[in-house]
Amino acid sequence: MTPAEIELQQRRFLARWWWLCEDHAKDKCEAALAWETLRRTRFYPELWQTFARQTAPLLRDAAKPSLAGVFQQGHLIQTAREAVGQPYFDFLMGGFDPGLTWLELEKGQRLRARGFVLGEREVLKVNGEYLLPRQQADLPAVGFSVVELGRDKAGHVVVSKQICHEYPFDRLGHLDFFRGLPLQPGRYVSVLFDTRGARDALLEAFDGALRRWVGDWRAAMKDSGRFGILWGGEDRKPVEFWAPEFGSEIVRAKRNEMALIPSDDPGSAILLVSARHNPETLRASFHTHLKMARFKVWHSRCVEYWKTVTVETLELVRNPDGTTAGDENGRPLRRPVRRHVFHPERDLPPKAKAVRSARRADLWLGLAADDVVAAGLALGKGSAEGAFLYGLCKDYAALKNPQRSAALRLRELDQGAEALREALARQSEENARLAKLGCFAAAAGEQGPPGSA
Repeated sequence: MTPAEIELQQRRFLARWWWLCEDHAKDKCEAALAWETLRRTRFYPELWQTFARQTAPLLRDAAKPSLAGVFQQGHLIQTAREAVGQPYFDFLMGGFDPGLTWLELEKGQRLRARGFVLGEREVLKVNGEYLLPRQQADLPAVGFSVVELGRDKAGHVVVSKQICHEYPFDRLGHLDFFRGLPLQPGRYVSVLFDTRGARDALLEAFDGALRRWVGDWRAAMKDSGRFGILWGGEDRKPVEFWAPEFGSEIVRAKRNEMALIPSDDPGSAILLVSARHNPETLRASFHTHLKMARFKVWHSRCVEYWKTVTVETLELVRNPDGTTAGDENGRPLRRPVRRHVFHPERDLPPKAKAVRSARRADLWLGLAADDVVAAGLALGKGSAEGAFLYGLCKDYAALKNPQRSAALRLRELDQGAEALREALARQSEENARLAKLGCFAAAAGEQGPPGSA
């Protein structure tokens, strides 16, 4: 291709994926991301067609200056909003045609989607942006606590003091794997986390929970060499203090200063790191354990333990003929049984998931990459579109991971909104039927249509 043809092709791609053009960097926002995501779903174009064909004409007809029209319009708006949900209803009522990109929408539409109202002289911010369900993805659970460990006369690890009861370690204290931990006595910070979360999502949840827990610990270290731990409550006063021996620098924790163990709740694990280290070292250790090679080692050990966890429940006693056995008073007999609580489909990480989480990955790049994959083209140097995107990051993984996250996001939206089109159609048909029967006219005290009930 000649340089002129290459430039023309690049302009065509940047017109399609406007957010990759530096000239449009100011136009990127959460509402724009929500819209560019929504218009790529399977369900929204179908929902838009139903709205344009059935609902919008009813709204226009009901807008005539009469009390019955007001009642009909209000009823339709209320039922349609309940049928499809507020976020999708906002886009439909705002006239957001899925055939238009964010830049092709009217200025007033873009302002409304960002929460602004355009007046005669000024633009006012009056509410939040139009966002889709889970536009901000739920983060995995991460919790912190502090425990002091010692050793008994036999040299086994025991819990000397439970300082914070985020996780009751007495559940594990009698187990051989806990008693045999190669940890030196002392105070430990524990991180209880959901092993099913994506690595970057877990790190983001860790960072947020740590900020809420210890606040600006670096500033406290400069003042007193220690910092308070915020336990919670209304006053949130620190009642215990973490005094690292290594200041604010990152020092690798030794083998006898850290351990990763399973909790007795399948799916959750616990990282223990000596409180001699500061939060930066704690985070570095957490990050290291989440890397794939390390994860496979300790997670398999956790799974082996989770398979042994049981709970005692009661079950009905059955007679040989299959009927329920009863006591002398006729009450059903029950007997205690042990049941395993581990379920692989629930307690293991999903097999198909992006390496980067949908919240952390570059969803803007992911949408463009998924357009290429959805069109059946090669993502990379095997197609002109793929080669263009590959040239922006020079790393196939940095291109494929956002694409997988975007594809997962689109599937979630499609699955969650599968029945919305039928629900909207039903509400529109019901509203038209009520209007034909003269219900709204009767409610307004007006004369209904001829032959109405």
